Amino acid sequence: MSDLPDILLVEDNEDDFEATMRSLKKNHFINSIRWCKNGQDGLDYLQHKGKYAGAKDDIPGLILLDLNMPGIDGRQMLGKIKEDEQLRSIPVVVLTTSSDSKMSSNATSSAPTPTYRSR
Repeated sequence: MSDLPDILLVEDNEDDFEATMRSLKKNHFINSIRWCKNGQDGLDYLQHKGKYAGAKDDIPGLILLDLNMPGIDGRQMLGKIKEDEQLRSIPVVVLTTSSDSKMSSNATSSAPTPTYRSR
């Protein structure tokens, strides 16, 4: 199953991380999940910086991104992803517990979507 792309989950709240993992498992996702606990950590992972320097060159096939995080929030991270030629084609799904629909309006993308298989 190593031919499946990884999913990067950028989420600062452990309870929300666990809820997302339960949902993915319940829906039979079998992709590997990489968890970054804040926007800076997520950017470092994507750009192979900091503790991810020298890491394998794989990029995730999908990013699940929380909008509301301390430090670099989801909006700022999304902006940096869209500015980066190598990252902008990665589909991003914005996660938020906010009821404000305007918060995720700029998160749409026409990037091709990779295959995600369930058992």
